[in-house]
Amino acid sequence: MKRFFICMMIIAVICTLIPIHAAAYSNNSYEYAVLYDNTVMIISYHGYYTDVNIPSHLYADGRELPVSTIGQWAFQNCDHIKSVVIPDTVTTIRQGAFRGCTNLTSITVPDSVTYIGRSAFYDTDLQNLPEDEDFVYIGKVAYYYKGDYNYADVTFKDGTLGIAGGIFYVSKFAGPRSVVIPDSVKTIGDWAFRGCSVLENVQMGNGVERIEEAAFANCGSLTRIVLPSSTRYLYADSFEGCINLTLYSKEPAIQNYAETHGIPFVLLSDDDPDVMLGDVDNDGVVSVLDATRIQKYKASIIKENEIILSAADVDGDGFVTVMDATRIQKFKAQIMNLDGSTPYVG
Repeated sequence: MKRFFICMMIIAVICTLIPIHAAAYSNNSYEYAVLYDNTVMIISYHGYYTDVNIPSHLYADGRELPVSTIGQWAFQNCDHIKSVVIPDTVTTIRQGAFRGCTNLTSITVPDSVTYIGRSAFYDTDLQNLPEDEDFVYIGKVAYYYKGDYNYADVTFKDGTLGIAGGIFYVSKFAGPRSVVIPDSVKTIGDWAFRGCSVLENVQMGNGVERIEEAAFANCGSLTRIVLPSSTRYLYADSFEGCINLTLYSKEPAIQNYAETHGIPFVLLSDDDPDVMLGDVDNDGVVSVLDATRIQKYKASIIKENEIILSAADVDGDGFVTVMDATRIQKFKAQIMNLDGSTPYVG
């Protein structure tokens, strides 16, 4: 599969995946490989310990190299394992890494881990892992959503470092309607929102660095995403099948990516706001739904952090009031523009 790296310091570079490793190594417990950045990926575990402490470094060709990645299916079906401790050199846990470890009840994951692939802990006992309201977290990665997310407005808590692969992937259900991603999030995992057919609004955090394979694929109702300058890694299929989507960014490299894949794009200048005045739900248009959202906010039906206050303060008085909702309604009725002037009709 082709992978597209976006380098903000230069331009978007299109390239095929370089082979991950030239040779495999092994010791008494692990088979592993050296990655292109001179870190180690664990390929498989063949030890017999029930309590596993993954090493922070392994030897290859006389060099002691840091372990950065738990590879696909590396511990799959190791049903004798009861606990795992992951060192703080690890940043990535790939697809199915611990799948089928049916007796795994305890895992220690450092803050260095920002990426967990889909089904990484499928068919394991997660009941002893920390739960925050509707979310189950593995380390600081939101791994599993236990609530009813159909047509829901979902907000990830501040401090979340990653959104796990497949967390909202749906094939039979609608999925969430809106998602708020805080600035702390660095990675959005593979298939994270794939097939979420009613997903209309994604408020993207300013710290997102990578959006993995098919993360938003087939989100047909999604019309607008503002990608921050921090975004450096995208896949060819990150937005595949998003037939109504327009990408917004200040980065020409992302423009290059969008044009390469036939995605409509708007290049923002430093003077442009990242949100449209009056577009409270960030769907790319100003509508009566925005006015309704303000009214719900004032009635305390929705929380403050679930709307874009910079867009909701339509009259610019520093407060969000019913007057802002009224101004939007008048605007839609062609009575006045958002700034109070006579509307332009072209």
